[in-house]
Amino acid sequence: MPRLTRITPADHTLMPWKNGKGSTAEIAVRRPPGNERFLWRLSQAQVPEDGPFSDFSGYDRTLVLIEGTKLGLDFGEGRAARLEAPFAHAAFAGDWPTVATLSAGPVADLNIMTDRARARHKFTLLTASTGQSHTSEAATIIVHALAEATVAVLGSGERIALNPGDTLVIEQDGNAPVTVTVTSDAAAAQVGLVEIHMA
Repeated sequence: MPRLTRITPADHTLMPWKNGKGSTAEIAVRRPPGNERFLWRLSQAQVPEDGPFSDFSGYDRTLVLIEGTKLGLDFGEGRAARLEAPFAHAAFAGDWPTVATLSAGPVADLNIMTDRARARHKFTLLTASTGQSHTSEAATIIVHALAEATVAVLGSGERIALNPGDTLVIEQDGNAPVTVTVTSDAAAAQVGLVEIHMA
């Protein structure tokens, strides 16, 4: 049976950025015993001004815009992305010398990172107001509520109510498929789902 852990904003840990220019609210992280490098991390950050991102060599990242608009990301060597509106997202290597440009003021983002040598991740945006389901064989599934939502996990017999900013981490020992269904009474309610597969 999958193990379910509900995390609220009160459980977050504030971590300084590696470049010293801000801080990140660490939502959930896995560090194998005896290894200083985390396996995966989900975090949220406020980006108040233009500037470089911290170097996370060896990690793959997905950044999701959750507040604000018009976030430009310059990855160097002609690579770039522009996140125009909330829930737009971009995947990139933590090794790339990324610089953020804010064209419409401060923004907030959700950030997923996995150690490239040991894991990989995929981000999917689900519309809870239409009652979407997702089935995955990932070792870890993370559901992050961007609006009020209810998460039903098939096989666990549980329905978990999430407030905006709450997170549900679903972990299992085997690779049996897990089906997650998200619902919400709120109009156009969005939920972010992250699948983490071991390499």
